Amino acid sequence: MSRRRGRFSWHRWAQVILLPCLLLLVKGVGRVAPRATIVSLTFDDGNEDQLQAVPMLARRGLNATFYIISDRVGNAGALSRSDLNGLRSAGHEIGGHTLTHPRLTALAEPEQRREICEDRARLRGWGFEADHFAYPFGAFDSEVADVVRSCGYSSARAVGNLEGAGPHPPSRPYSIPAPSSVQETDTLQDLQKLVLDAERTGGWLLFTFHHVCESCGQYGIKAAVLEDFIDWLSVRNGKRLS
Repeated sequence: MSRRRGRFSWHRWAQVILLPCLLLLVKGVGRVAPRATIVSLTFDDGNEDQLQAVPMLARRGLNATFYIISDRVGNAGALSRSDLNGLRSAGHEIGGHTLTHPRLTALAEPEQRREICEDRARLRGWGFEADHFAYPFGAFDSEVADVVRSCGYSSARAVGNLEGAGPHPPSRPYSIPAPSSVQETDTLQDLQKLVLDAERTGGWLLFTFHHVCESCGQYGIKAAVLEDFIDWLSVRNGKRLS
């Protein structure tokens, strides 16, 4: 299979998206056949403190997707161009997240197009494939999804529109569902429960992180909690830790 103009190709998309995923093969109960649960770790906004996750992932041979707000690259508290190149060299994916992180549904179509298309063009000009997109605030409608498609993205991830795993492969690649973003009140047990619940039916479970820090706001996760979670996922996947 190959990607044709204006047509979505799962084969092409899987090469990019599924490589950063963690495959959890679940044993069936009774006569129920085993089903795969896929867990993806995604990081939004390009915050500098997300670099703390990189050695955690490297020690376990795992990768993630980083969705970047390109206007913020190089600013205080944000990832730099050098950081992005380092993420790519380490096997992580760089995706688009608009120029300035607006609520796209509140913009007119020309401004939606500028935010989405110019962001992707910039990332590609920096040498990244930028095939995949994440909606700021998880806000989108059919018009926004059409713009994302027309800008050349192969998929788009929403957030906060389900509590567990979505279908795999996704039935609508421009509205891939994900639970609400991880918050500072979420414990290791909360994150583990989402995975365990997803294993009952199989499917694709995407985690969305924003900050890796100590008491830095609603959408932060402590480095120790994130490391314990990655460690737990790695063990469940049968990976040996160094």
